[in-house]
Amino acid sequence: MTSTATDKNITRKWDAETEMYHFRLRTLATDMGRFISDDPLRFGAGDVNFYRYVGNNPLNWIDPLGLFEIYINDCKTSSAKVYGATITVLGDNGVIRTVRGSSYPNPGNYYPIVAEGTYKAVYKSKGHRGESGRVPGVRLRDGAHVSTNWMNPAQDNGFYADGINIHEGDSETNRGSAGCITIHPDDWADFLEAFEEGEKGIVSILRRSWCGG
Repeated sequence: MTSTATDKNITRKWDAETEMYHFRLRTLATDMGRFISDDPLRFGAGDVNFYRYVGNNPLNWIDPLGLFEIYINDCKTSSAKVYGATITVLGDNGVIRTVRGSSYPNPGNYYPIVAEGTYKAVYKSKGHRGESGRVPGVRLRDGAHVSTNWMNPAQDNGFYADGINIHEGDSETNRGSAGCITIHPDDWADFLEAFEEGEKGIVSILRRSWCGG
């Protein structure tokens, strides 16, 4: 594959064997003149046809936002490690980072975990409410309901949680989480390099069947 970029700063890869362009989240078939993978924003993009680009009207509309991608690969049960997940972020700015993290709250915490799946997200420099005030965070569904694996006693025992963020863990030995996703403090600065204020993207959570201690 060869990498190219348009004047709109949209990074893409050309696959000469399949004659397709890969735009990370979407693949364009040049022989068909259309995307063969759907828009990850789905109805949020304002179109009921998930395979179109800007409503089939590229002369009058553009898609300048791009998307970051965060992939969280964690354990089926809370790992013996404080930060047992491998988290990979692909920034729209071209930055790629793999960091340590966790999709679980602190051990013994009664809050549920975010269910596996893919969620829309937004990065905000004051997106998380930490002990010292508003601090950077990636907000899943901008703070709206996300599905959880079990009932949430803090929210009428519903299978959902509000205000879920990806934020910096408190320390190497304490996640400092009541249900949010945390990044190892030593990796936090690297993680932040992939984002710009207000940038949107997706967060995908997958939990493996087994993890070592």
